[in-house]
Amino acid sequence: MKKGSPEVHVLGPVDQPEEVVQVILDQVQEDAVLLDLSAGQLITPHDLRKRVEAKRGLPEQVVWENGQQYADACAEASRRAYVEWVAQQGEAPLAGQQTVKELFVYNGEISLWWFIPLTIKHSVNARYRWLFYMAQVLDHIQEHRSDVRDWHLWTSTETMGQALKTSCPEDAQVHLHALQDGNGWRDRFAVLETLRRGLGLVYLFVRRSANLLLQMVSRPSGEEGEEAGIIQREDSDSPVILFATRFPHSWVSTDAEEYDRDVDYVDRYFETAPWRLRDRGCAVAWMPLMPEEATEQWAHRGSQALPDVSSTMELRWSTLASITGTVFMWVAVYLWNFEVRSIDGVWTYRGVDFGGHVRSEIRRAVSGGLGLLQKVEKIRAAGRAVQPDAVLYRNEFYKSGRRISAALQGEATLIGVQHGLIGREHTVYHFHNSEINLSDMNAADHIAHCPLPDYFASFGDRFVGLFEEWEGFPADRVWAVGGLRHDSLMEKYRGMSAKEKTALRTRFGLPLGQPIVLLCTGVRSHVGPWTRMVLGALQTIKTDCVLAVKPHQYHGGEEEARTAAEEMGGANLKLYEEGIYPLIAASDAVVAGGSTVLLEAGLLDTPPVALQPPTSYQHYDFEGVARTATTREELINELKIIFVEGWMPKDVSGHLRNVKQRASDRLLDYIRSHEFSTS
Repeated sequence: MKKGSPEVHVLGPVDQPEEVVQVILDQVQEDAVLLDLSAGQLITPHDLRKRVEAKRGLPEQVVWENGQQYADACAEASRRAYVEWVAQQGEAPLAGQQTVKELFVYNGEISLWWFIPLTIKHSVNARYRWLFYMAQVLDHIQEHRSDVRDWHLWTSTETMGQALKTSCPEDAQVHLHALQDGNGWRDRFAVLETLRRGLGLVYLFVRRSANLLLQMVSRPSGEEGEEAGIIQREDSDSPVILFATRFPHSWVSTDAEEYDRDVDYVDRYFETAPWRLRDRGCAVAWMPLMPEEATEQWAHRGSQALPDVSSTMELRWSTLASITGTVFMWVAVYLWNFEVRSIDGVWTYRGVDFGGHVRSEIRRAVSGGLGLLQKVEKIRAAGRAVQPDAVLYRNEFYKSGRRISAALQGEATLIGVQHGLIGREHTVYHFHNSEINLSDMNAADHIAHCPLPDYFASFGDRFVGLFEEWEGFPADRVWAVGGLRHDSLMEKYRGMSAKEKTALRTRFGLPLGQPIVLLCTGVRSHVGPWTRMVLGALQTIKTDCVLAVKPHQYHGGEEEARTAAEEMGGANLKLYEEGIYPLIAASDAVVAGGSTVLLEAGLLDTPPVALQPPTSYQHYDFEGVARTATTREELINELKIIFVEGWMPKDVSGHLRNVKQRASDRLLDYIRSHEFSTS
């Protein structure tokens, strides 16, 4: 930060940052510093300054600092603080000596605490995670620039402003600019708001209980589930493996003929692994975790069919009574302790009340408790019917994976399968060993410990190294097997001949004599900026390049890409909805954010470029596989290296170990070597 600055304006993650900046610029003094912390996360490039300069320019007397530039100094410390805070919150005494983990527990073994958003997946999109980073940045600035005496904090709420105020010097002039006046009538009529929340929770419980009861009554007679002997072992040594998945097929062509063929054997996350393991002597079954109407697609698998245990996943009336009674108790416990007694004041950070945030997460979890326990009991019914030696399921740190862990812990070897990139901001991977349900414990204790798998099948050695660094989930339980969904990808598209590549381009309507750059987008808000950035780079270095854009299958962004192309003068752009893998194989270069797409491009010998934020605090280290760029100028340079110097990705085996051996074969070797033991 510039020395001698008379005042600092800290712009937090407000709803309309451009408008707030206009207000700040109209009142700043000379040589003021505007510390832009409005990004809300570390791993997304932030261009607010460029947008402001394009509209009105930036006064010479203002020094603009992007808060992300402090990541090297502050990101790791703020992440550690957040992880430790999350790990401690479930142990805070609430009612008497009982913790929140113990207040909401099912059958003395499964705690609802581990199914609230605060503890699952990753934290990068969590509003409060960014607060920890902002506080750390202000601490850093105060430590190195204690002479700043005039601070202006621009935040969305007064609560967030008060949290940041704790990082300002005690003798400084601190001005809070909270841009939202509380919650309006909710603040003025707190009793009515409490009543509204309580009645809403009761209504949801009654409605969902009635729906579940109707499902039970309307179920055809004789479907009590738990049919023993659904699959038979090939021999006494052959393992029984149960695959749990929500996706029977995906990433396949929209062409009807190829779709019909691929749907017989392609699963989104496991690809052909189930059939490969069956060919190796395993007894394999499916556990589709999807709505009943979706399971009809499984009937089209023809000769590739595997036993489907969905018919065993039925509830007994006694089980229905148990879970309904439990959730009724949860509703009562929540209403008494959180709405009537308001005991959530124990959740604070730097003296700032986080109770309202945590309370709302617990309320949402309680309202969904009936569905959670219903799914847990259905999974248990399938487990009793199949009695598997090993259970494989995608990314176990999602809520769906935790249901499987909670249901089948101790009944089989649980193996979570990596499905995407993981990095520093995936908070759940960092929980300390004290919070990990190690399988060598005498008994499963899901009240105190997060329901996790016994082992984790990762893409490669790089990911094992991350677990060693984080010291959370035990690294010796992380198996570098490769990506299960990448085995058939290797066989189909790696090392394609010129004739095969020509056929692919013809199929997608891509020109045969021009270089193709494939842009794989992420969230919708990135589509426009990324498209303009790549088109601008291509127009500079190779005017004959064609940009193919593959929008993310969940987020879309086709219209944003078209608008960006029009702004760039009707640039040469093509949009695609087809499967991403053949598009990668047909292209000459791939540009994407932090995604497995970059590893997959390296696997298929298509040079990739990673668009990354302006800091070394990256989501994942693509060293050896992808070039990296933050600005358009850097992207121009990296594309020149690819097209002019002929740069190609190096050996990707450290990232994806599919090159020399099939991931499914390596996984089976691990399973057999451990003899299904969790000791």
